[in-house]
Amino acid sequence: MQHTPALNYPDLEETVNNLASADLPAWQTVGLAGPRGQQVTWFIGGTLPNWAGTPLALALVLEENNAYLAQSIGQAVLRAALYPASSALSSTAFR
Repeated sequence: MQHTPALNYPDLEETVNNLASADLPAWQTVGLAGPRGQQVTWFIGGTLPNWAGTPLALALVLEENNAYLAQSIGQAVLRAALYPASSALSSTAFR
């Protein structure tokens, strides 16, 4: 089966590498949106292009201003999806 990229952006690989996680074969970023008092924090991430398994992507939104929590949850979900046998996704991971 031939691999054909859905999108072709010349700077995509460089961008993904700049957002790469230090401890996961994934890229990630966190952001904040909305007016003061109604802010949401978002996390997006996905597997790197050289990931040998099924490509994965994740989008997460918290209805609060909490980048640390969004990143913690996002990384835990990605880790559990990438390494299901060795990851235990539990509420204690977010305390």
